[in-house]
Amino acid sequence: MGYFSDPWNCIDALSISTNFIFLMMCTFNFSFENEYWSVEFIRRFGAFAAFFMWIKVFYWMRLFSSLAYYVKLI
Repeated sequence: MGYFSDPWNCIDALSISTNFIFLMMCTFNFSFENEYWSVEFIRRFGAFAAFFMWIKVFYWMRLFSSLAYYVKLI
């Protein structure tokens, strides 16, 4: 549980889980004939998952020393 004491690790786990849930929702909703979730809900959840992926992109830009200062400013 010490891994999740860092907020960036929590965002990483949240991003992976939301993207996995989004893909499963799309698979179940569009593969079978039943509509388990509405299309609007799936789109909103996908937007939420994409938001966390963008946060991860900005975090990984810190690896380059020329960009690290600007990412810290954001």
